[in-house]
Amino acid sequence: MEIVKGTIVSKVIECKVSEKTGKEYTRAVFVVNGKNYSTFDKDIYEGFKTGDNISMTGEQKGEYWNMLSMSLATAETTPMVSTPANVQPEEEKDEKHAEIISNLHDILHLLQRDK
Repeated sequence: MEIVKGTIVSKVIECKVSEKTGKEYTRAVFVVNGKNYSTFDKDIYEGFKTGDNISMTGEQKGEYWNMLSMSLATAETTPMVSTPANVQPEEEKDEKHAEIISNLHDILHLLQRDK
């Protein structure tokens, strides 16, 4: 087990369907100190956002790092970590992804029409 203190530089929520069970699941992936940490626990990932200074516990299972707990860092434990300027808020990423998908649909439509 490892205690990690740092700034969340990315948060991605993935909703998928398990290929094995066919059940839907939600996974959150946080990037802190250059590592990806994942959790399926809604109680852990809700309420935290990009830019938050956090303290968390995690453990490595194979190639993956799993989050066991997370809390906002207190003033005396807040690390001096800066968020890279190129990190976009999640809302902007969602808008850009939607625009890219729309553009791809338009391109596919044009390609099919030209056949």
